[in-house]
Amino acid sequence: MMKHNGFILKAKQVVLAHLSDEHFGVKSLASEMAVSRSELYKLIKKETQKSATQFICEIKLEKALELLRTHEHPISDVSYMVGFGSPAYFTKRFKDYYGFLPSDTHLLHDFEPKNGKCEPLNSSNFMKRSKLIWLVGLIVLAILSGFAIWNWKNANSENSIAVLPFEDVSPEQNQSYFLEGISEAIINKLTQNNEFKVIGKTSSFFYGDKDILLEEIGKKLGVTYILNGSVRKLGDYYQITVQLIYTKNGLQIWAQTFESESKDALKAQEELAANVVEELEFVLL
Repeated sequence: MMKHNGFILKAKQVVLAHLSDEHFGVKSLASEMAVSRSELYKLIKKETQKSATQFICEIKLEKALELLRTHEHPISDVSYMVGFGSPAYFTKRFKDYYGFLPSDTHLLHDFEPKNGKCEPLNSSNFMKRSKLIWLVGLIVLAILSGFAIWNWKNANSENSIAVLPFEDVSPEQNQSYFLEGISEAIINKLTQNNEFKVIGKTSSFFYGDKDILLEEIGKKLGVTYILNGSVRKLGDYYQITVQLIYTKNGLQIWAQTFESESKDALKAQEELAANVVEELEFVLL
């Protein structure tokens, strides 16, 4: 394998080559780099102190900043050009990374990434402009970002989440033992992070087979997010697809497919649950 710094450079080039593909993620990058998913996580974490998802996301956001500085494309177009399927989610990730909204045109030219962090070029000017922006922030949000983004930004920030039982989409419909195990494994790993409020298995599994809207389940359980998904057996391996639902409006804000590297069911559950929770920590925290 190439030296680690060369590996990271090549990985960045691969991400840029698939910039507009919203489905290009960790699995795709691992395949392009000819390494396993777990090896990709280890190499990127060692060299950048970031998760593989964070690594990909930040490359996209840095390219988005370049595009926005040209003033040639509206925010919604830029979000799709850098592979974000939702302008609202793009705006949230941009704000989390840079500290200001992509609609804050006065700040676009005052910031640049430095050593993996985004710092103001002129802190004095930045502070003056920040005061002005704070005064008109609500108006800017309402006019330029729209009600959906406003609703996202001002909703309950508590990271409360319920994990519902997964659905068996295998042709044979014989993975019932794996369904409960993967949901339990995800719940157990989420509870290890004090930043999450996780609903227990008994309460969340009660709604697994109920014909109730996810927004209603969210209200009954008192959670901001619901995680559900499906399991498919692929030969000796397992594939799961998960989606994260924002219960205030029922919108899907994140989804991803994971494949196990282990044939053993218990090991596959632990491996897949760890991957899911790592991604959730990046998306929500």
